[in-house]
Amino acid sequence: MDSYDHDYSCTIGVAGGPGVGKTNLVSQFVKHTFSSDYAQTNSLDCNIHTVEAGGNSVRLFIRDTSEPGRTRSMKYAFYKYLDAALAVYDISDRMSYCNILEKVQELRKESSVSILLTLVGNKNDLVKNRVVSTEEARSFAAENGMSFMETSALDGSGVEAAFKDITTRFVEQEQKEEALSSSEVFTGKPLSLAVSPAIPLATITAPRVDDAELDFPRISEWLQSLDKSKRGRDGQNFARYGKALEDAGYTRIDSLDNPAHVTSQKLIDLAGMLPGHADNILKWVVVDIAKLRGEA
Repeated sequence: MDSYDHDYSCTIGVAGGPGVGKTNLVSQFVKHTFSSDYAQTNSLDCNIHTVEAGGNSVRLFIRDTSEPGRTRSMKYAFYKYLDAALAVYDISDRMSYCNILEKVQELRKESSVSILLTLVGNKNDLVKNRVVSTEEARSFAAENGMSFMETSALDGSGVEAAFKDITTRFVEQEQKEEALSSSEVFTGKPLSLAVSPAIPLATITAPRVDDAELDFPRISEWLQSLDKSKRGRDGQNFARYGKALEDAGYTRIDSLDNPAHVTSQKLIDLAGMLPGHADNILKWVVVDIAKLRGEA
């Protein structure tokens, strides 16, 4: 393991209506603390916590905010680069449950249709006040492609399990993609984008020639999907990324520190790239615009 001391990084959003206990869920998971004083979160909070999943060290970046859509900038900051999310409702508040479908749809629209989601029924310590049954919520989660957990941010029950479950699913998904990518490279078979069916190549849009930053919805999803520290130690795993960029019209990109070139074989040459710099090269990519396809 390199100096970054983790195998994977995963950004998790905690979404849900006001008062459902999102901030206390995060506090209980990260700090094992709970506050009975309600204070609405008016900014975007990000907590960093490292956990073990499947024998791998995973650094979690956990985002919490009251209403990400309150301002355009907050909405962008909350949804950008999410790998997974907890959609939280209060089991004693029927309205918070009724509104959860809208939150799920927004997560898939603003982040990615393939984002990993877990439906979380919080405050299950309020047994006498329950208005949403476990069976109803579990059925809803299954119908909408989510796993399901019930938690209590007050006593901590289910909290670690909820975060551990979604982290484990994330690692399993990453390992499947890595295995497929490595198989394609080493067997010499044509590279395939099938591992990201929700982001077909045709939807990747090239920017104008005078654009300075690679920062628009579809390509950013590609960048984040490959933003894993393990890939920084194995340049061949960037093959799919290189193919996507070349087909979108790029012939060269630069990170803030290290150059990376797309070759005619549609692979990225990471010569001289320091181990562990995958995060930098993928999160903050500046285009050294060669030329767009057809304008060479």
